[in-house]
Amino acid sequence: MKFTKRKIKLFSLTCAITTLCSGFVLGENVQAANNKEWKFENNKWSYVDSNNLRSKDWENIKGDWFYFNSKGEMEIGWEYINKTWYHLRENGVMDTGWRKINGDWYYFNNSGSMMTGWQNINGSWYHLRENGVMDIGWRELGGAWYYLSESGAMETGWKYINNEWYHLNENGPMDIGWKKINNDWYYFNNNGEMKIGWQNINDTWYHLKENGVMDTKWNKINDYWYYFNDDGKMINNQYIDGWRIDNNGVAHYEKAFRNPKLENSNQIIVVTTNNMSTSYCNIEIYEKNDSGEWNNIDSTTGRVGANGLAYIENRVQSTNTTPAGVMSITGAFGVKNNPGTKLDYIKVNNNMYWDLNSENSTYNRLINYNPGGDYEHLISYPRQYEYSLITDYNHNQVPNKGGAIFVHCLGRGATGGCVSMPREKMIEILKWIDPKKNPKILVIPKDDLDDYWY
Repeated sequence: MKFTKRKIKLFSLTCAITTLCSGFVLGENVQAANNKEWKFENNKWSYVDSNNLRSKDWENIKGDWFYFNSKGEMEIGWEYINKTWYHLRENGVMDTGWRKINGDWYYFNNSGSMMTGWQNINGSWYHLRENGVMDIGWRELGGAWYYLSESGAMETGWKYINNEWYHLNENGPMDIGWKKINNDWYYFNNNGEMKIGWQNINDTWYHLKENGVMDTKWNKINDYWYYFNDDGKMINNQYIDGWRIDNNGVAHYEKAFRNPKLENSNQIIVVTTNNMSTSYCNIEIYEKNDSGEWNNIDSTTGRVGANGLAYIENRVQSTNTTPAGVMSITGAFGVKNNPGTKLDYIKVNNNMYWDLNSENSTYNRLINYNPGGDYEHLISYPRQYEYSLITDYNHNQVPNKGGAIFVHCLGRGATGGCVSMPREKMIEILKWIDPKKNPKILVIPKDDLDDYWY
């Protein structure tokens, strides 16, 4: 800014007394308290002593500072003194503090120096240009944008300006890009505007709520469900929680095993019957992949108990019923050598029995001696027990609930309570089954399957 000295208004020579803004009175040859006096001559004010010597440079008069040039003339307006700008009012008084001059605000320190740059005044930050003018509104400084209110104070936090939301960090710069505020993520474009709705950022889709908060997890948008990772990235071409998510990120509900008894299993043998009394069944093999999708990888037919099914909680020993419900697969055995299963496999011999005497401590356990009473001599069933899976039915040895519930090779007809299937399918399942995937078997009438698969 180019400064020009503003000339003091000419006073009439006939005027005996001139009243000035500072509150004191100047008059021709008016006596000052310090034996100096103001003199007005040639349209200029001067300050002289009793020897008629004029004050030059700065002079403090009754608590106010005045500046007199080398001729002893009082200056007004802008003055550049010792590489510093000052402003002197029309009455000559040096300005300090805030001062509005020609519509612009300036700030002068207690020494009268015009301030520039960042200034902390009464706890608020202000920015003054190189010409001293106080900034307001948007201002780019040092490569960052700041917003200064109508009072000039630097703003921080959220600001709604011209129908757009902006966020200014605690030091004042306008945020751009991703910003975490109070534990929520927001996105601001290069103009600092908070974005909402769908945004493609670095070739990745994100969605921001109406309040700007980045979506995570499941969100319903325009009647469609989408899934977003914890970092806000929209997922596509995956299975999440049993939902298939397509290339556009839209989730499609697909059936899955959602019953709590099956939620930790990734391999399930599903045995269904037409009703509770039939001994014929359908067997389907399911496995969940790394994306959470359940795949039906094989199927066959088989047999269950001669008297059909009985729910686990109601089943009684020696009723020729197969327990209906969910059971874990805990191991395998067989008359033949291990066909290649990952399960713990026991090759049975002539000394192995399954104890079915409910009063024994070895009830529903494999033992190496004949317990007498009720038992199964495993090697006596070489066709059925050529290969077999062990379940955890009645692992707690509840009396009269029965035991020896296996999945084994098909015999000549119905079973005494086990599930049987063709030998070749039995071998395939033994090779497929993986104990790390928590394999389970679900036996259920088909009309009740919706309680587990939905």
